[in-house]
Amino acid sequence: MLAISRKRLRSSISKKSEIFLPPFPLVQLKNHGQDSIDIFKQEMGRHAQVMECYHVTGNFDFMLKIVTIDMTAYNDFLRENISANPLVGKIQSFMVLSQSKRETAYMI
Repeated sequence: MLAISRKRLRSSISKKSEIFLPPFPLVQLKNHGQDSIDIFKQEMGRHAQVMECYHVTGNFDFMLKIVTIDMTAYNDFLRENISANPLVGKIQSFMVLSQSKRETAYMI
């Protein structure tokens, strides 16, 4: 089911004439205990729209890379799946204005 969702999402994005650059929301949990962290990681792994999930230091606990077909879909996903999560205390989204470099392979 997850693979089908990813395929459908990829297909929808590739059909768009203009690519919607992914936003990066920062998420602060209400509770910083290991159980909350582990549960949040598992829950983010279930969403095809969450392409990357990083546990980070600082004022927030997680940085996500979310890919949707447009801003409306992003807002819906954020409201229905992230904001509604009882573990989440605060969200701050950083919107990408342009992309100057993107690498998917590492030099070894």
